Formats: sequence, C-alpha cells, structure tokens
Amino acid sequence: MIKWIIFAFLSLPVVEIAAFVLVAKAIGLLLAFALLIGTSLLGAVLLRHYGTENLVRLKVAAGGNVEALRVDGAGLASILGAVLLVLPGFVTDLLGLALLAPSIQRRIFRAFGIQPKRPTSGPPGVVDLDPEEWRRERDPALTDARPPQDRR
Repeated sequence: MIKWIIFAFLSLPVVEIAAFVLVAKAIGLLLAFALLIGTSLLGAVLLRHYGTENLVRLKVAAGGNVEALRVDGAGLASILGAVLLVLPGFVTDLLGLALLAPSIQRRIFRAFGIQPKRPTSGPPGVVDLDPEEWRRERDPALTDARPPQDRR
C-alpha cells in the first residue's frame, strides 16, 4: 500500500503534464493557462471561506480526536479539496472538485467509519441541542411580574 502511494505521488507531475498537454491541445494554450490560474484562485477563495474554524477542527482531529471531524460535512474533505484546487494541474483540480461534493464527502466518511453530523439550519448564534442534552429548570431568582390574571 505504501509503495503505491509513493508511486502515485512521484508519478503525479508526469500525469499532470500529460493532462495539461491534452487540455491545451483541446482548448488552446492560453485558455488552458487561464483555466489553471482560475482554479487556483477558486481554491484560494474556498480555502479562505472554510476558514480557520475548520483548520482548528483538523488540527484537533490530527491529534487523535475523530469526534472533531463529525461536526459537519465541510471539514477535512472540503479543506483537502480546496488545497488540491490551489495546486496547479488538472488532475488535482478534478480530485479537489470531487472532494468538495457532499456526496463524495459522505462516501469518504463512510469508508473510514465516520458519521458526520448534519449541519443545523438555525439562525447564527443558536445552539441546537438534542432533547437528552438539556432540561428545563425554573430559576428562583426570576419572578413573574405580570398580574395573576395575565399568566397562562
């Protein structure tokens, strides 16, 4: 397994050059260069969009806390996809775009046995808890200032 990873890593420049030649032949040299620059800029924008919050989650997950990856679908796969888009080359761009797709992210998580939580759709600043994660308690410091007939 390790030797296949090393082989893939070492052969990547050759594959990228071959892909660039094929794309340049199909759409033209200037358009191929523009496409490379455009995808690199897109990757930089996406990497900035996912921001430091996801990078912190990645750092925690790299320390062995797999639970950090379960926060939402835009964690490890999204950051890796954006990084692959930043790298010049059409093969890495295709891999990066694939990793940005939520269906591919779910397949990757399933392959590694990780079930990411679905993001909540509440307003910003709202913490959405499951019913077993909270309970209602009456605060004795608060008093109801309304007259008894207005209370329901």
